[in-house]
Amino acid sequence: MYNAIMETYRRRMIQKEHNDKHNIKPELAISNIKNIESAKDEGFEINYTKKKENKKKLKRMTKKEKEIILANLQSQLKQSIENWEFEKAADLRDQIKELSE
Repeated sequence: MYNAIMETYRRRMIQKEHNDKHNIKPELAISNIKNIESAKDEGFEINYTKKKENKKKLKRMTKKEKEIILANLQSQLKQSIENWEFEKAADLRDQIKELSE
């Protein structure tokens, strides 16, 4: 453990020297992973539970309307699984779960 920590400090010092030599200021790495969900939503036929306004509409829907939406989401889920789009399938699964509650 001690050797690993010392190696980390050694590498940090080398990186700091390199940054100082080339006038580089370290910045926070920005990841797009948080935005993947919104980027993937564009391809969905229906995305009922993601937006706040849609959540309010869900509360006012009749049982029959919810059944229609659930059937549509379940067919999309089956289709996405057949197409090996598992991230989309997981999102649809979450929407179905939220709509069922």
